[in-house]
Amino acid sequence: MGDWRANVARNRERFGLGDGGLLDLAGGVDLKLHPAGIAFTIAGAGTDNVVTLSWFDAVVGVVLAVLFGALVDGFLKPYLSEKGKNLATKEDMREIVAKVEKVTEATEDIKQEISLEYWNRRRQWEIKRDILLQVTQAMTKLRSALLDMVPHAKHFGGPGGAERAAAERSARKMNLARRGFDRAMPLVEMACGKEVVNACLAYFTCVSQTAGALSKGDQNANKVRAAELAKLREDFFCALRAELGMTVRATP
Repeated sequence: MGDWRANVARNRERFGLGDGGLLDLAGGVDLKLHPAGIAFTIAGAGTDNVVTLSWFDAVVGVVLAVLFGALVDGFLKPYLSEKGKNLATKEDMREIVAKVEKVTEATEDIKQEISLEYWNRRRQWEIKRDILLQVTQAMTKLRSALLDMVPHAKHFGGPGGAERAAAERSARKMNLARRGFDRAMPLVEMACGKEVVNACLAYFTCVSQTAGALSKGDQNANKVRAAELAKLREDFFCALRAELGMTVRATP
């Protein structure tokens, strides 16, 4: 391959470009401006190529280049930037959706745990309510049996007859009431707090002592213990309401 500079000189002479171009570009490219336009001389492998452009073509090329640059800068660049943002937004949305799904699953698990815990508490409350209802009925029977013994107090240990038989019936009623209370107490001790247990035992003890005094002929036993029995009964109901989470009525 000949020297590219010698080839450029031959092409200058061939096409009347004179000595020296406007610009010699490394790699065998020579640029020359003349009235008709612009000429490029490109040194090739053994041959030279000359490319000429009229001023109109050159201006059109420049305008097109400027428009293309403006298009890239004004449209394609923002478009590509917006597409990138959209892709980033989609990725963010995927992450957000994944996190929301995890939170939703966790929320459902918590709801199930809360529902189960609520159901357990509700069931325990219902069991406790049923037990307290049972012991309340037992205490009501105790009170009724004690009141039945009061008018027969003077006939306990007396001569036989209708009065003695009535007194013995009231005593048997008291014994049945005591057994009913004894059956209820283990359940109370299992399901309820100490306040309810102590209130039940205190009332039961007072009733039993009063019934014992009546069975020995003490006709004033119920009068003596009436106020105490009423106070113990009220204490029991206050403890019962507190155990069930009900409003405790203030004692006047």
